[in-house]
Amino acid sequence: RFDHDGNGECLGLLIEESRTNYTPESTYVAASYEGTNTAATGSQLAPDGASSAALWTEDSSTGIHTVRQKTLWSSSSAGDKHTWSVFVKPNGRTKCRLYTGQTTTVTYDLTANTVSPSADGTITPYANGWYRISTTSVNSSGGNLFHYIYFLDDSGAQSYAGDGSSGMYVWGWQVEGNKNFPSSYIPTSGS
Repeated sequence: RFDHDGNGECLGLLIEESRTNYTPESTYVAASYEGTNTAATGSQLAPDGASSAALWTEDSSTGIHTVRQKTLWSSSSAGDKHTWSVFVKPNGRTKCRLYTGQTTTVTYDLTANTVSPSADGTITPYANGWYRISTTSVNSSGGNLFHYIYFLDDSGAQSYAGDGSSGMYVWGWQVEGNKNFPSSYIPTSGS
């Protein structure tokens, strides 16, 4: 395919190896995603121009505010690496944390365009306020994994009192097994 930067400028031809997205639903389907102190509204405008993103909004409780999905990578063994990427867009919350359900936790500041620790993740700006964030980690137990997005408050705290209206748009959930970096977005729908 032809690759483009965040401003739509052509970067040339991109040739990639074959990859698999082990996320059963890369766009929002209520039965596949779970929230803790958050709720989703589907049919939001996604980076591909379709109405397939979800707006996840925090409630007003004090605690963690998350989105999670289970990955169907049943052939994964302990010690296997995997790369998880997802597109996010701020809607009141500009900081988040990706947690792989294992040991890797990476924090992203979408306003400052930073990742911490920088060696464990990437952040790439896209058009219309979207960012693609990713992390690579090792599966310590083998089998299927849960992947979490934690919303953070302005100070970077993971547990806080929600305001009932802030959150993030989420789209393009992707987990690639035995890979050290994300490939182009691979849409999935039920498998």
